[in-house]
Amino acid sequence: MRRNGSATGAVAGNGDSRANIEASRSLTAPDSPGGGGGTSLGFSLFSPPKANVPVDEHISMTYSAVWGSVRIIAGTMMSLPIIERKVLTSGEVRVVRDSPIMRLLSGGMANDEQTSAAFIEAMQVSALLWGNGYAEIERARNGEVVALWPIDPSRVQVDRESDGSLVYVVSNSGASRAVLRPSEVFHLRGLSGDGIVGYSVIRMARESVALGIAAEYFGASFFGNSARPSGILTHPGELGDEGIDRLRRTWEAAHRGTSKTGSVAVLQEDIKWTSLTIPPDDAQFLQTREFQVRDIGPRWFGVPSFMLGDSTGASFGNMEQMWIMFATTTIQQWASRWESELPAKIYGPERGRRRFVRFDLRELMRGDQNTRASFYKSMFSIGVLSPNDARIMEGLQPVEGGDVRLVPMNMVPLEDVRDFAGSKSKIPPPPQRGAPPGEGDNEGNNTEE
Repeated sequence: MRRNGSATGAVAGNGDSRANIEASRSLTAPDSPGGGGGTSLGFSLFSPPKANVPVDEHISMTYSAVWGSVRIIAGTMMSLPIIERKVLTSGEVRVVRDSPIMRLLSGGMANDEQTSAAFIEAMQVSALLWGNGYAEIERARNGEVVALWPIDPSRVQVDRESDGSLVYVVSNSGASRAVLRPSEVFHLRGLSGDGIVGYSVIRMARESVALGIAAEYFGASFFGNSARPSGILTHPGELGDEGIDRLRRTWEAAHRGTSKTGSVAVLQEDIKWTSLTIPPDDAQFLQTREFQVRDIGPRWFGVPSFMLGDSTGASFGNMEQMWIMFATTTIQQWASRWESELPAKIYGPERGRRRFVRFDLRELMRGDQNTRASFYKSMFSIGVLSPNDARIMEGLQPVEGGDVRLVPMNMVPLEDVRDFAGSKSKIPPPPQRGAPPGEGDNEGNNTEE
């Protein structure tokens, strides 16, 4: 069923009980989701940045540090394998290979228009920029989920009805709007103060993003047009306004722009050229841009700066550890949000308690070949892994007889140590070298050397 960008919940109107929403409640009201829309933070999230550069979720993606951070996190989440398990009534845990979640999000189609990878990536991008990713849940007549349809976060307002129940108000084309219940919406939240609506990273980081964009504007202007005069032309006579304008136009036509850098200047009428040096403060904008990458990536999005092209502080010795830290913090946090929301919304609260969804992060923490070989050897020697287990983890096919787990023969269970030690005490000690026959034999039997 095609959505054409519109939510299919009940359209709000005077006769729709589901649209009985109090006009006084909104995202900026203290008793509404969102906790006051940011005014409690001591500043308005809707005031323009001090850098005087407009910033919103779309404009911010023109800034390379934001684009790179969003691309890396969304692309990583999209590529992770998904594993689903269910708990049987007997307590046994089994891997599920055919279920709504696996069909929609593990290599299949999330809806008629998007693959599972495209859906996960789109939802993650929305959650990273707006702080919230929304998707309408489409169910069949038997209640089983058959499709997930993303909704533009700018069209969604989380609100409450007069009885306090949570609703998602979706603005559609024209004047219509749809009201969806929480059970009809898959909601991927970012960092949240109330657990209902996530903070918009771009709005919270608007000053940092605006500073970075402003530095880019300055750099483009500096190199494209020379941000300040590089020199002064001095004429011995009186030119007048028209003569000054003509001289300026002639000079700029001959020397303005990066393509004309280094061109030869020809001066007439005793005109003198005086070169001006660039103030050190203006020459520091490259360092400013480098700092903004380290500010946006690691601090706001949790992406190591070396992944954004800034290798400051990174080396071959610590890059692997920085990557593992990225996987175990940033990616693990986002994976946990997916893992908690999926079973609850796809199966419902009761049935979802017996279902567990995991994004497999092992691929991100494989390490180099030597590290993996050492790990497999350690796990193999204590019987934790079989050869086939290691082969499967390496993406290889199992082999016949490779499911046997082995342990060293010189190791015994801890509870058998006392019995084993007792049996050892009954073994007669060997005779001392050079002792007469029978000496040192506890049983009085003769021994031969």
